[in-house]
Amino acid sequence: MVLMVLSLSSAVAAEAGGAQLDPEAILSSHGDLAAQAVLAQGEPSFETTVALLPELVGYVPVSSASAARKLVVGEQGEIGYLGTDYSRPRIKEPLFDPHEHMADLPVAAVQRELIDGRLPGVQYTFLNVDGKNALQEVVFSLPGEPESTYVSLGSYDRQECFLLTTDAQEVDPSTFDEALAAFRGHWQREMAPAIRVDLPEPRLVDASLAALARTFTTFVGDRPKYGLGSYAQDVHDGFPPTILWMTNACLEWGLFAKAQAYLTYYFERFVRDDGSFNYYGPAVSEYGQMLDLVARYVRYTEDGKWLTDHRAKVEAMAGRLIGLRTESLRQPTDAITRGLLYGSPEADTREETEFHFSGTAWASRGLLELARLYREQGLEGAGQYEREAAALRADLNRAARASLIPGDPPFLPPYPGLKTPFPSMTADTLASYTNYRYWLELLSAGVLDPDLADAVFEYRRRMGGELSATTRFAGQLDDWPLAHYGRALIADDRIDSFLLALYGHLALQQMPGTFCAYEQVAIRGSGTRTYAADYCVPAQLTMPLLVRWMLVYEEPDTETLWLCKAAPKRWFAPGQTIRVRNAPTRWGPVSFEVKSGAERVAAQVIPPPRLEGRLLLRVRRPDGQQPAQVAGGDFDPEVEAVVVEPGASATVGVVYG
Repeated sequence: MVLMVLSLSSAVAAEAGGAQLDPEAILSSHGDLAAQAVLAQGEPSFETTVALLPELVGYVPVSSASAARKLVVGEQGEIGYLGTDYSRPRIKEPLFDPHEHMADLPVAAVQRELIDGRLPGVQYTFLNVDGKNALQEVVFSLPGEPESTYVSLGSYDRQECFLLTTDAQEVDPSTFDEALAAFRGHWQREMAPAIRVDLPEPRLVDASLAALARTFTTFVGDRPKYGLGSYAQDVHDGFPPTILWMTNACLEWGLFAKAQAYLTYYFERFVRDDGSFNYYGPAVSEYGQMLDLVARYVRYTEDGKWLTDHRAKVEAMAGRLIGLRTESLRQPTDAITRGLLYGSPEADTREETEFHFSGTAWASRGLLELARLYREQGLEGAGQYEREAAALRADLNRAARASLIPGDPPFLPPYPGLKTPFPSMTADTLASYTNYRYWLELLSAGVLDPDLADAVFEYRRRMGGELSATTRFAGQLDDWPLAHYGRALIADDRIDSFLLALYGHLALQQMPGTFCAYEQVAIRGSGTRTYAADYCVPAQLTMPLLVRWMLVYEEPDTETLWLCKAAPKRWFAPGQTIRVRNAPTRWGPVSFEVKSGAERVAAQVIPPPRLEGRLLLRVRRPDGQQPAQVAGGDFDPEVEAVVVEPGASATVGVVYG
């Protein structure tokens, strides 16, 4: 084995060269101070964002999917299991502590990374007190019963290797090397079906693939797990967003076998025959999102048999939403809430049932996508689902418009009946939950009238809801639903805000280097910051979803496919290349390559075989140059994109100067 001895200074610290923000100023401000600081330096980037707060440091999962109980590597390299409470230390009885094997190992790790930058094993680099000799700890697990966890401690002139099963056994370095080769081979096979992406910023690809691999290992086989520590308890396994985010991410990255396995397991074990979720606190919005996911799964994979096998439960789920609407229509005809769906908005607030706009919005979207799927499959029921979806959308916008409170900015409450705007989006529990989830789901459904959506965007942005467009929750950051916001931002073409959110999540909500994502993290920190709630799957999957949509985005209500819709302008500077291979869409796979030169941007595009609408390739030069000549399509200056000529393949050339 060749140990890679890293530089003596943290790569994260080197990148974070700018001045940090004052956490107390952040917490007392209604403005997004992070967004202001980033945008003052130009287009959003990881480097300008990571400098704003102290580095986030926490534990990192390293177990495999075969393990029922998951190992983690702690902040100082100790290996063990998390407790379900938050008392510190979280690993109370480590199975392995590197400090016990190397007396000269210092207390603090200098750099925390993943094996090969993206695999679900860690490599921590420590410094001796003289600051000269780097020592490295490498940890990874191989699946099995029980799983085998390997540890190496070493430098140029020494190496000790161990195998952890029930205890720590010393092994030869050659045994460790063989296991490491097997680990790499395992993950090469696991990720082989994924779409191929090459970007000017490899960090984004690494973060996406690392997130997918880590979430695979969080599950126990195909059984969903919301997260680790407090979130590993069985009571959380049925939480619908876990399977919604996991299956969607697998679909978007072309991992169809994984998507099928996870979705099937959930339907067979967590969806009852009456269409309800076997979970203690399902939200109304989650039923609509599940219908949307079913439609996306069948459209992407063309797996009509799956729909046949699970059609009864799918239709029962749709029937539950229609039943809620039928009940709502019993209200007086002049009731503002007539037609809206009544129920829970979130597991934590399951007792606070109301006519939340987010539930009605996603019911409309879910029924509409199911109608489109049924029409494509030639199944009965499409007309009824489409009519119900349209009626829900109409009643949603009628009630939302009647509930809008004028002001600068105007305020749209999370449900009708609130008469006073929130003084800030972290003012109390309702404001925080609205900010972190209810509004984000309302926007992501894509059924709210544009001016009403604008009111939500602006109130959240201007009234203390955001930090680099990520989500403030009370005095913390809480980002597991952030992909909803990212979807809404890119749909509304708010590209700077989308990039703020993408880099904000990557730099501030995840550990740089290991990309480990927690549900909630601290804004305050002395030297470093820590997590306030445990690692969870939906937060971890934010990056692969946002990266996929920035590169390949389907408009839900038109036959329009965007390529590079939210790609940063700097990616079109001379010498840069963007490459995507076989990204799935509802019209079939799309591939493209964009190469930028000094005077020309050239692209090769293989469109989806079933796309009959528009294909747009957005090209935005960092210097703001407009094309002098375009081949292979027409340039639309309003959207800064080439409308690609239809055909089996296309060659696009954009000439400047």
